Amino acid sequence: MQSQAQYASYWKFNTKCLINKNIKKGIEEELQEHITIDNWDVLKNRIQVKIRQYKLCSSPKKIAELQEEVIRYSEKEKLKIIIEQLQEDLQEELTSLVKRWQIQSNTY
Repeated sequence: MQSQAQYASYWKFNTKCLINKNIKKGIEEELQEHITIDNWDVLKNRIQVKIRQYKLCSSPKKIAELQEEVIRYSEKEKLKIIIEQLQEDLQEELTSLVKRWQIQSNTY
């Protein structure tokens, strides 16, 4: 097995995170605390923790989409129940019509 690399690992930082003021403030604090970057991996992990700490779990748009999907699903379930009930009613009606037809056909 090879030993771990002795150079800092590559990390791509998404600057869109800086739009969130809390994330930006947290990163700035981390960078000010670590003026010299002796251990880049530790600093990188701390910055990632700050980003995850303040990052929204889902955007409001995604939450709205999920809520609509839940509503559609519940509506589909209700419709399935209605369809099943209608199918049962239809089957009963057909059975009734078949019995009447048999009775009428026997009388002639």
